[in-house]
Amino acid sequence: MTTHDETVDLATRINDLTEELENREAELARYKELFQVLADWSTNWIFWESPDGEILYVSPAACRISGYSPEELKRKGNHFHSLVHPEDRDVWQKHHREAIQRNKTPPLDIRILTKSGETRWLSHSCQTVLAENGNLLGLRGSLADITERKQIEEQLRFLSSRDSLTGLYSRGFFKDALDRHIKGRIFPVTLMIADLDRLKEVNDTLGHGTGDQLLRQAARLFQKIFRTEDVVARIGGDEFAVLLPGVNEAMAIQILQRFRRLEAEHNGKLKDFKVAFSIGVFTAVDGKSLATAMEKADAGMYRDKKRRKAEGKEEMNLNDAITS
Repeated sequence: MTTHDETVDLATRINDLTEELENREAELARYKELFQVLADWSTNWIFWESPDGEILYVSPAACRISGYSPEELKRKGNHFHSLVHPEDRDVWQKHHREAIQRNKTPPLDIRILTKSGETRWLSHSCQTVLAENGNLLGLRGSLADITERKQIEEQLRFLSSRDSLTGLYSRGFFKDALDRHIKGRIFPVTLMIADLDRLKEVNDTLGHGTGDQLLRQAARLFQKIFRTEDVVARIGGDEFAVLLPGVNEAMAIQILQRFRRLEAEHNGKLKDFKVAFSIGVFTAVDGKSLATAMEKADAGMYRDKKRRKAEGKEEMNLNDAITS
């Protein structure tokens, strides 16, 4: 039989356990309240996802970022996966699986499509939540809106690849493109070097502002003639270069003829600041010959410049320009 003392002792332990449980529940409630207060005021999209993919909590920032209310996102359950940009879904799904398997993964930058159809960039980070026995309780994480940062990065990339005066590609971008084609398999590749005649004379007599206008006119002429896949660059003060993938020597001659026609049409509309080029062209049939293309196209350009200066003519002799 249970003695009176044992009964009292058992009752005391039950009371102690009950009190401890109540204290833990109260502490958990305080933490939950604190988490929700912090999450509700966060500028990040904070979420809690159950092991079966149900969205248990979404912070109010989700509405500002996605256009969907927290209630819509929770009601649709796995809805966030459908918001991910189609081009990013594979890498997102892999990242999501790894987050569950590895407990924590590095942040991932992804795009989503908002309710209005706008594309926004988010930086996603999450971590699994485990019970004391190791069972998965869910995922907690956040999504930071980094759209503005991505736009700035894209603008910086664009500016770093462009010549600030003409808007054409920069010398560095052209060199990188040439190196890629040297190592590539797309041949033939034609390289054109064009030197803008009389730029120094214009700068010295009429000022650099007028010289800049002449350079911009030259750039617009290049932009009219060449294809979007061609790499058109300003590689020096008065020097331009064009990389034409898939263009053989016969095609290069046709392009040069068209270039001269458009050059003449352009100059026919002007009284001053006429655009005139000395041009050299070389067609490479493999990476080895493309590696020496700049030197050979330069040689053709200087032959053309020398002849034009000696004869005082603006017409181009194709035999001078083309280097075989």
